[in-house]
Amino acid sequence: MASRVLWHLLALGAVSSYVFSQRRDLLFWHLDGLSALQLIDAQHRWLPSAASLGLDPYRGPGNLFAPVQFRLLPAFSIQLLARHGHVGRAATFVYYSCQSFLLICLLAHRLKLPPIAGVLGGWLLVLLVTPLVWTSRTTLLFPIVPLAPSWFEVSTFVVLFFISFIEIGRLGAAASSLLTAACAGLALWFAAACPVAAVPLAPFVTMVIVAGTVAGSGRERAWKIAAAIVVAGALLVSGALVYIYGFTKASPVGFFGSEIETYQSGLWWSSMAYQFDRFPAGLVLVAVSVSAALVVLARRHTIVNHHLVCAAAIHCVLAATILLSWPLVERLPILSGQARHLRLFYFELPLMPFFSLFGALAIVTAAQSLGRYSRARAGAVEALFAGVIALVVFPGARDAAASNPYHDPVRHTAMTRYLQAQIGLQPGSAFRGRVVSLFQPPDRASWDAMIAADIGTYDAAGNDLRFVGLWAFGIPTLQEYSQIVDPGTYFWVTRSLSRWDDKQDMRNHPLITRVDVPLLRAFGIRFVISAVQMPAGSPLQLVLRDGTRYLYEVPHPNLGQHAPTAVATVRDFSEMFHAMRGTDDLLGRTFVFEDVPARLVPAAVEIRMQRGGLRVSGTSGGTSLVVLPFTYSRCYSVSNAAGPEVRLIRVNLSMLGVLFTGSVDATLDMSTGLFHRSGCRLADTRDYERLGLARLAHAIPRGGASTDDADRNAPVAP
Repeated sequence: MASRVLWHLLALGAVSSYVFSQRRDLLFWHLDGLSALQLIDAQHRWLPSAASLGLDPYRGPGNLFAPVQFRLLPAFSIQLLARHGHVGRAATFVYYSCQSFLLICLLAHRLKLPPIAGVLGGWLLVLLVTPLVWTSRTTLLFPIVPLAPSWFEVSTFVVLFFISFIEIGRLGAAASSLLTAACAGLALWFAAACPVAAVPLAPFVTMVIVAGTVAGSGRERAWKIAAAIVVAGALLVSGALVYIYGFTKASPVGFFGSEIETYQSGLWWSSMAYQFDRFPAGLVLVAVSVSAALVVLARRHTIVNHHLVCAAAIHCVLAATILLSWPLVERLPILSGQARHLRLFYFELPLMPFFSLFGALAIVTAAQSLGRYSRARAGAVEALFAGVIALVVFPGARDAAASNPYHDPVRHTAMTRYLQAQIGLQPGSAFRGRVVSLFQPPDRASWDAMIAADIGTYDAAGNDLRFVGLWAFGIPTLQEYSQIVDPGTYFWVTRSLSRWDDKQDMRNHPLITRVDVPLLRAFGIRFVISAVQMPAGSPLQLVLRDGTRYLYEVPHPNLGQHAPTAVATVRDFSEMFHAMRGTDDLLGRTFVFEDVPARLVPAAVEIRMQRGGLRVSGTSGGTSLVVLPFTYSRCYSVSNAAGPEVRLIRVNLSMLGVLFTGSVDATLDMSTGLFHRSGCRLADTRDYERLGLARLAHAIPRGGASTDDADRNAPVAP
């Protein structure tokens, strides 16, 4: 077996190296892929430790990095170490292709399947999910892996956890103890590296524990129960459970779900079996693999290896549950309203190793049924499969840059050069403001319309001037593209920086379609990019025109000098907005939700960006409350080298206030991870719940919190 696997591994390495080098632009594909590639680079430069997530200086007004710690994933950590901070597209996918192939072969070996089944299953997985095969649409299955290759690690966890857990109690005490520790270690590793992706793993882990325990004998069952307790205890003691739950809750869905007009829900998004109109291979894979698993279950009394029966049962139960869940949800209105932001498709991804392996088992079984299965027959199957691969893969192995609208590298423009010089960031540099990109379509604004317009801009200028085109050059933006957009930021954007009729259909990004000057100043926005000119009388000053884009400067943005002496202490957000006359109040006074000294004096501070946080320094003639243009979070810790105590408090719904007396030279470290402030994101959500953000969102409609007149501040066509 070893020699066969080795030869196929070498063949896969050679084929994938050649094809992926030709199709480099299909790797880290589209906006998601290029954004992920930039995140890897930014985390390497800005995070002081791989053990936790910290402040993202580029995307949004001070949020955490999107919840994937890439340096905990071997595919990236090895490259970052070996290539001095650089990650290769082709190298990443060659690594993941070979790793996935070996995992499927290992799974087949533990299930005592024919070696050819593992080999074919490994090839099948790689061919289905990577751009080894590229159709007129994308990959053979929905292109989740080209968009976000970190999803490969779901298969890593699934295979290693399964083969470790099913052996617990079947070996000696020492081996079972080591396997129990391995299961706990795998759970902690994945929770730390991919906390959001850990949620779809919960049903699989539960099924493995239940099925493995039920199928075991007395001693084995006792060991497996103890192992399950150890894994649960490790997740609890490390803070992994609250860490994962905090990231799950830390999104706008919990407060604005009813108004987010998502289209990525429904039957099509629940399983690859229902995506047959665009990806027919998914329906074939589900049908064939589940059929093979059902045959195994039907013959369970004649199968000596109960691990194979256990795997088949897990596969059938979870696949059937996913296939039937959405039709059931649609019949129950109380569930359909709550579940419309849930994409069951993600819960199917942990089953990909089983889909591939049982699909390969069906091929082998079919070959066996054609005649006496022999070594020659196995060779014929391999030769046939190799021929199919050659016919499918190599003719299309050519440069595919035109297939990726967000091709790399991003090109500099006159506007990005100016912005980089004015506000670009690197570790240790002073914060000098952010930029915001407006989207003003002739019709109703939507995510798809914005992306279509950005693709046009990217095609013409090599830069979208909104997301990756700005982040590539260290330019901080108000807009972000993340699963964990802060609910407070989402409120301000949808109530003051967008219109009531904008189609806010993405939880990862609220559309920004109009100007609210006081709010822009409060958030430290120094520049505005617009496709059309501002109307006469606008306080924004034109500083640059670059092709079809105009760059305007906002007067007096908050760069650390905003310290109003007038403070209003309120009980909750509703009372705050009842007392506000409009967003211009955010510049004249500060709204706080806890007691602060009655007498405050003006002050100004310098803000410097540090790895993982901020450094704030300045002096005051007394006690001052400086409002920083960053989002408040309980993930911050503060230490003041100047001596006096410094308090961080929530102000103006979502902003960060620094209260100090005399002088401040404070380091504000923003970080969270296992064993380290793991519950801070959940605490932030609890703050929003306690202070009534959901009630406020219901009371104030979209576009209803702006001081400025919408017509006066909206850009107009020249």
